[in-house]
Amino acid sequence: MRSLQAAQSWLPIKEGLVPLQLKSLTIWDSAVIAGLMLDHVQSQFAGGPPASVFRSLQNARYPDMQHAFAIVEDEQAVGFFILKERLALPVWASDGAITIHNFSIGQQFQGNGYGRHGLILATQWCAENRPRANYMELAVNLRNAAAIRLYMSVGYVDSGRRIEGPLGELEVLTYPLYRVRTPQ
Repeated sequence: MRSLQAAQSWLPIKEGLVPLQLKSLTIWDSAVIAGLMLDHVQSQFAGGPPASVFRSLQNARYPDMQHAFAIVEDEQAVGFFILKERLALPVWASDGAITIHNFSIGQQFQGNGYGRHGLILATQWCAENRPRANYMELAVNLRNAAAIRLYMSVGYVDSGRRIEGPLGELEVLTYPLYRVRTPQ
């Protein structure tokens, strides 16, 4: 299995370009995302505050198949998400998929393109580090229009599948990884 390498992208900011990176988190890295705050509604859609979601990974049934990441700018975490694969996949996931969960950008960092670039980095990471994966998938609440627009802006498409979630109906979106892989 390949190592959990970091991915990097350059985020255009008014004054120039700022490097945005993914940082793979271990169970000892809770302080990295401790400052990420969400409003109440965002927290519900994201499955809870990032720090609480991160702590729940300590009790994961398949810890080696769930990977927490911080989206980092200049050593400051601006976002968080979890990737799940193989035995850790939810029942709604397609064969050959890696699923993205609990994607969130701290409230104080929203509106700066971090979500879009974080998703691009997650996609690049999966394409480079999980060569057997064919898709990235996620489930998003139909009432979370801003998140749906964000996911679709980076190339996720509606799979046509719907599932029931704790806050209502979820739409399953998919991203074919062949779009970002270089031909071999």
